[in-house]
Amino acid sequence: MDILWLLSGLALGWGGARLRHNGLLFGFWGCGIGLLLSTSLLMIWKNSGWAPPAMAAVSLWALLLVAEIVRRHACEAREKARLKGVFQRCVSPSVAEQILNSHSLEELLAGKTTEATVLFFDIRGFSSAAEKLAAEHLLHSLNRHLEIIVKNVLAHGGMINNFLGDAVLAVFNCPLPLENSRSQALRCFLACRENLGNLATDRPQNIPFDCAQDRPVNFSFGAGLNHGRVVAGGVGSQDRFNYSVIGDEVNLAARLESLTRHYPVDIILSGPVFQGLDEGLAANCLRMDRVTVKGRENPLNLYTLLELSAEDRARHQAALDSYLKGKFKEAAAVWEKLDHPLFRFMAGRCKQFTATPPESWPGYFSWTEK
Repeated sequence: MDILWLLSGLALGWGGARLRHNGLLFGFWGCGIGLLLSTSLLMIWKNSGWAPPAMAAVSLWALLLVAEIVRRHACEAREKARLKGVFQRCVSPSVAEQILNSHSLEELLAGKTTEATVLFFDIRGFSSAAEKLAAEHLLHSLNRHLEIIVKNVLAHGGMINNFLGDAVLAVFNCPLPLENSRSQALRCFLACRENLGNLATDRPQNIPFDCAQDRPVNFSFGAGLNHGRVVAGGVGSQDRFNYSVIGDEVNLAARLESLTRHYPVDIILSGPVFQGLDEGLAANCLRMDRVTVKGRENPLNLYTLLELSAEDRARHQAALDSYLKGKFKEAAAVWEKLDHPLFRFMAGRCKQFTATPPESWPGYFSWTEK
């Protein structure tokens, strides 16, 4: 009889070891064995007044195992609730639940390298408005803009990674896979541009800052869009952390956004984004320059959204080819005939290079500013 109960104890240990990663089955296994042994012990004792010596030890082991299961489940439930709170600030509640159901806590917190599309938004005019507005009025206006961006990010399957003052970092295809994440991110930008444009038309243009009448301020914005490998996971300490993405591709999205302060466009896309766009979206994109950005040595092509006729698109391409070959005068002559601030900007650079030729022209422009 003792050998039988010892074998039961070994079965309990074996089952616990095999099922320890599946909390639900582990709980059923431990509770079932504990209940079986305890009931058997009670029946034998009640009928004969005697219980095998090993039986009490195994029963105690089962009860301790059940207590440990309860403790683990309580800890896991607290950790899952905390992580759910983190994700509900980034995505919709239904998506947060889907993330937690499809990933283990260890996987989400440990981090992994994955492909993602990164959209970096920056709201312009915040600093100058801060000099003229009361704090509560300024925050009200800023939050109206951020609310539009957040709603569109969530509507297009993205995740709000972080708020950086008056900037927003959004991620697509992470932590849940998203089909056509590059196209979805660009559609998100287009929806934001339309909604923010409608917001701007709601305010009388002759009253830019009117605290007395509580008219909200409308800001301009710029965006950078990049796609590549990022590291995603829990960032912070045990007590305070966020699920975030980090890496060089995230930094590049921020660099592209900052370039919209120099080029007269409101979004700049990287080559990897352009190459993965749906045909309809790609048709409205234009390669505008080839550059290196601060912190990177390899040149990259810059794209933007710009609808042009087939004739103007061909003329721009001819000018860009001449420019990249160092034929600045030829490029400027073509760009000056095209009616858009971007082409006037590029023509101005060519004129500068014509007046003061660079010592050597590698076929791309190097930005030294962030």
